[in-house]
Amino acid sequence: MDNITWINSVAGKPWVDRAYGPTAFDCWGLVIDSFRRIDGVELQEVAGYGEGLPIEEIGAETATLYGWPEIAKPADGCVFCIYLSNGSMVHVGRILSIYKAGLHAVHAAGKDGKGQVAVEAVRSITDKYKDRIKYYMRPTDASN
Repeated sequence: MDNITWINSVAGKPWVDRAYGPTAFDCWGLVIDSFRRIDGVELQEVAGYGEGLPIEEIGAETATLYGWPEIAKPADGCVFCIYLSNGSMVHVGRILSIYKAGLHAVHAAGKDGKGQVAVEAVRSITDKYKDRIKYYMRPTDASN
């Protein structure tokens, strides 16, 4: 599936904690779905995610589990992670290129049962999160 077809299938869907589609998503569930449907890759499950552990607690394990290299700036297909000032990861999403529109951040954000899958220009998230955002690219030869 190409980027725009996937984005059109998820944009505006409601945010639901621990949901990974197809009718609702949380941030990590959306990333899982994007890799499955765009890239044909099944990501290895992160211990604690399904049990409801806060992302701040499983974020470090995720980085260790996958070991994807950090990249300096957003690129098509990379994952972005938002960190608190104490270094805890609190949000994830995917950077995808939209034909003739450039790079966009696709993420599911919400709280207390309210929120949705959003698509916004990369500049919007970089301006908002500044030095608390990092980008990671899955190596083409990765098993995860």
